[in-house]
Amino acid sequence: MSGAANLANWTSVINAIRANYTGPLAYAANATSGGDEFTSVSFWNQVDVIGLDGYFPLTNQSDPTLAQLVSAWSMNVNGENIVADIQNFAGAHPGKPVIFTEIGYKSVPGTNTQPWNFSLGNGGPADNSEQQNCYEAMYEVWSAQTAISGNFWWAWPVQAPVAGDTDYNPRSKPAELVTLRNWQ
Repeated sequence: MSGAANLANWTSVINAIRANYTGPLAYAANATSGGDEFTSVSFWNQVDVIGLDGYFPLTNQSDPTLAQLVSAWSMNVNGENIVADIQNFAGAHPGKPVIFTEIGYKSVPGTNTQPWNFSLGNGGPADNSEQQNCYEAMYEVWSAQTAISGNFWWAWPVQAPVAGDTDYNPRSKPAELVTLRNWQ
């Protein structure tokens, strides 16, 4: 729906928003592979901030090492260099900040293999170390790059998670140290 066939509709919506709102306008596009929606949005030139919902698969294994996760951003399970894909994309849109409008990992074994899959590991054991390593790898990779200007974590509900929680929330888990203490 965000491609060229719907450009006139999006332009009308954007113009209507801008007639009533003066702040920065962003759009968040799916980003699970190098050729996902974010590469074909027809109206990037009409928004102020480019958002990527970054749920890229990294490896094909549960509980990979931190080094394997860092490396996977440059050569993932699908043979994609996600860093290069996003750098090239950002370079094609100079002057526009590119952010991860969503990025996150569940605290379950294999979360790095299908980070978009909210039902992954439901009913199974928690794996806080894999979640923590996924967050750490993201920061190690992207803190050294200029293509991404920031990120929003998915998700941080108001209510703290219970013991053994397997959802995305890093709160009260080892991943919280990464997201709020070590890199912020």
